[in-house]
Amino acid sequence: MKTTQLRSPQQLAQALREKTREVDVLHRISESISGTLDLETVLAHIVDMVVEVTKAEACLLYLLSETREELILRASKNPHPKLIGRITIGLGEGITGWVAREQTRVVISSNASDDPRFKFFHDLPEDRYQAFVSVPIMAKKEVVGVINVQHKRPRRYRPDELALLSTIANQVGGAIENARLYDEMKRQA
Repeated sequence: MKTTQLRSPQQLAQALREKTREVDVLHRISESISGTLDLETVLAHIVDMVVEVTKAEACLLYLLSETREELILRASKNPHPKLIGRITIGLGEGITGWVAREQTRVVISSNASDDPRFKFFHDLPEDRYQAFVSVPIMAKKEVVGVINVQHKRPRRYRPDELALLSTIANQVGGAIENARLYDEMKRQA
């Protein structure tokens, strides 16, 4: 026999506030990505929104290179801005490369650097973070990038948070592709 949990009015009100916030975030992302084709602006806005939603201490967004052999850090919140465009990860390398290759997310609640897929980068302070979520960014059923979310303290990610992160990653995949095409057309012109 399955038991159903009764929720208090306070729990229901909290759940409603969470859902309202999620809808608001998705609406703001939709407005942002439909309002510009500038790739750097789109990526910066995505990182800001992800940090706001997850209350993360760091967020890194990697895009797949044109050769589709490596991921390049293209936007971040907290690692130094000078690292943008200079950090690359091979497909399958580290957690980020593994997520891109396998097209599935990784969720680590604590001791992220103990994961056998973890790769230490001297320029990135990733070993200071306990909790780590890495989500593939998809466009037309192909990986175009990866979003990493990091917390300094151990953290259990709720299923609704993970679902929202995946939704954001899927929603922005097409926008990233459109912005890339626009950039390419501008260069050719």
